Amino acid sequence: MIKNPIIYFLGAALLAFILSGCSSAMNDAPYAFGPVNKVIIVSDDDIWEGAIGDTMRYYMGAAYPVLPQPEPTLDLQHFNPKEIKADLYRKRFRTMLFLADASNPDSPTTRMVTEIVGQTNIDSMLRTPAKLRTQVAQNKWAANQVVFLMYGDGKKPLKMA
Repeated sequence: MIKNPIIYFLGAALLAFILSGCSSAMNDAPYAFGPVNKVIIVSDDDIWEGAIGDTMRYYMGAAYPVLPQPEPTLDLQHFNPKEIKADLYRKRFRTMLFLADASNPDSPTTRMVTEIVGQTNIDSMLRTPAKLRTQVAQNKWAANQVVFLMYGDGKKPLKMA
């Protein structure tokens, strides 16, 4: 029998604190990994190798202005959807940017973006005058992950963004 109620109370509080930290939600989603300045670009190869990819590399990979030697602001790495689906760990990068031409429903990137945002969002974007939409999804495949989605009706709206 415990003679001091304070020790009993502290023991019960410690046990409750320890048990409250254990939840199945923590085990369900793995944590995202990768440096903060690394951005994974997911797009079809023709988009990345064309004018849109050049624009992304020019602005996002530009040298940081105040450093004595040139270093890129963001470290960009490109994967196509086939490479992302082949290795499940690639879906767990911390920061991802999807670039999709929604006017091509047969494009693997467009199909991935449609799975993420839904067909109604794609149809809604196609009806807008801008013909471009940007969305942000958090914790899609991993905890602490940010997924940016840029999709447009053709390549021209993506170039203008």
